[in-house]
Amino acid sequence: MERDILLIGKGNTAEIYQWEENKILKLYYNYMPKEAADWEYNITKQLSDRYTFLPKAYEKVQKEDRYGAVYEKIAGKAMLGELFGNLKEYKYYCRTLAGIHKDIQRNIDFEFISVKDKLRGDIARAEHLTEAEKTLINNYMDGLPEGNRLCHFDFHPDNVILTDKGPITIDWMTACKGEPVADAARTFIMLKYSDIPEPNPFKKKLISFFQGRMAASYLKEYLKITRYHMEDLKKWELPVAAARLSERRPESEAKILARLIRRRLRD
Repeated sequence: MERDILLIGKGNTAEIYQWEENKILKLYYNYMPKEAADWEYNITKQLSDRYTFLPKAYEKVQKEDRYGAVYEKIAGKAMLGELFGNLKEYKYYCRTLAGIHKDIQRNIDFEFISVKDKLRGDIARAEHLTEAEKTLINNYMDGLPEGNRLCHFDFHPDNVILTDKGPITIDWMTACKGEPVADAARTFIMLKYSDIPEPNPFKKKLISFFQGRMAASYLKEYLKITRYHMEDLKKWELPVAAARLSERRPESEAKILARLIRRRLRD
């Protein structure tokens, strides 16, 4: 890769560079394996060749010992920033989020990793859980429905870009195929329990105050428009929460999820 590129953003696993006028380069940090970059590119390419609600994938790139890919640059504003900038309208944004979520959960008629296989892989790496607990959770998951819908599995307001042409959902590395309410269960858990970094104590307390309300508002609308029931979502909370523990979450959040999991296991 022989060109000067401008850094325009940073994330937990990658940096974002301006590539061309309407393209960006997502370049993973050097501790991230090539397989991770290839996985996200291949998933995004497969989906963006079929659908218009996500960025197009153009090419894979290697820069020294780092790997990444070139994607379409989306001009717009992240829903999270709009929501936090106008918290009194949180119900509107949460209803909108639920509608977008339902819209992307299309029937899949091609080969794709399943929700259950993704969850099993994540649960195997989950900290805070014993091997016996992991076995119980995997056995429980055998009885859950398979499903055949597209699931983003990292769907939250910061991954939705509001554009003049409509909402675009980004970051499809975790996408899989399965029961859509499992995807909704993950969004609900992220909205309700995520420990969001915020150095300002007042803002952090304000965000925490609204999190439960945002989760409830999103879920109410999602269940209404999809005609699922709360019982359908509750069935997926156990494996989804367990899989969440495979991520680099703050200790305070991990402890809350571990308690939730053990309560579900007792039930």
